[in-house]
Amino acid sequence: MNDTSRRCLGYVAEAARLYSSVWRRYDEFRARRDELGDWPQWCFAPLSFAYSIVEEMNPTMLAAQAADIGRLGALSAWRPTQGVYRFDPTLIEALIETSVEGDLPASVLKRLPEWCVYVEYASGNEQFPAVGFFAHLEWDVNTQIEELRLLVDMGGFESLIPFTIYLGGTLAEGLKAASNEATAQSKMLGLPAAPEDIAERVRTLLEPMVSLVIYQGFQITVAAKNSILTYYWLV
Repeated sequence: MNDTSRRCLGYVAEAARLYSSVWRRYDEFRARRDELGDWPQWCFAPLSFAYSIVEEMNPTMLAAQAADIGRLGALSAWRPTQGVYRFDPTLIEALIETSVEGDLPASVLKRLPEWCVYVEYASGNEQFPAVGFFAHLEWDVNTQIEELRLLVDMGGFESLIPFTIYLGGTLAEGLKAASNEATAQSKMLGLPAAPEDIAERVRTLLEPMVSLVIYQGFQITVAAKNSILTYYWLV
């Protein structure tokens, strides 16, 4: 077990400390999927479950507590398989320089090898000094909109930052929408940075991560055979 694996398992343990019986409740939710309206197999559990758990403990939810919805959603989906991906340094350089543009369909992301993957990735971004990220797919039970959810890991539970990329069109459109949402959130929270700065920072952070997620979806079998990435299974 490497340092990344230990850190991720620490996040799972911290979530259980903050939200009593959270993993048992997820098991119960999933056992009742027919009764609760069902959802696609590629989604471990809709975020509405995480919302209900967080809201129950924090009825007057603040922004910091609202972020726990995204944290629980990613960690609950990662916990069953606990996969950690490490790309070859040369390959990762090429991938993060690849822009997510054109008409690349969002449907390619449904080829993820697990409900949620963790990818080791040092962003080199001063505003968002990421050491990796969780990636999973969400299905909104109210709107039935499909989403790619990224939980950016900056080294601590409270530094796990959730981002949403909507998958109704192309991935480029989804990234633009994510940047616009971050701008709107920054205005609401009264952050000092200019809106265009926030949008550009978010896009710079997320675009390489989306490129890595796409590559996993297409190349997981071949990549594993050629030892391009190292894949850890945890008990």
